[in-house]
Amino acid sequence: MQMRSDIQLTALIRAMKDVVIPAIDPANRLAIEQSQLVLGMLALMQKQLPMQFRFDRDELSRLLRTADRLAEACAAEPGLSETIRALADVQQPARQRFAAATVDPSELYGDVVGLREAIGALVTRAGDAASPALMSQIERHVLDLSREQLLRDRALMAPQGWEPGLPAVETLLEAVR
Repeated sequence: MQMRSDIQLTALIRAMKDVVIPAIDPANRLAIEQSQLVLGMLALMQKQLPMQFRFDRDELSRLLRTADRLAEACAAEPGLSETIRALADVQQPARQRFAAATVDPSELYGDVVGLREAIGALVTRAGDAASPALMSQIERHVLDLSREQLLRDRALMAPQGWEPGLPAVETLLEAVR
């Protein structure tokens, strides 16, 4: 089970190139054409995925700027006052989310990886130096983290259909919001 989209896409592209496309009957031109289309779309997704957050943030900034300009230009028109208020009602939360969205997801993931490594190093070092009582406490904390993360990992992959009955990943992530 691999959760990271970049790794999933790499695996899918490789499977298409190394297994699926070579297995297609050369006489089946439509199948060959469609498999090449799938391969091309996967490669495009692989390129686009890392910049999707920045792309969305860029669009949101331009939409907010345009909404400000339009509201200012239309402010004196009495027939548009209700629509301008409705626009402002959408702008306010969008502006707050835009201001809060300053960290790029790659930086966030870098922090995740860094903490995993640092926690692993601490646990390894504690295994050499800590008392049995402290090691028992460390073990409880690590097992709690592992249990919580594993549930989220499994729930994230639930749409694949391998493990029915898991809670929706969205409900598990709500506590972070």
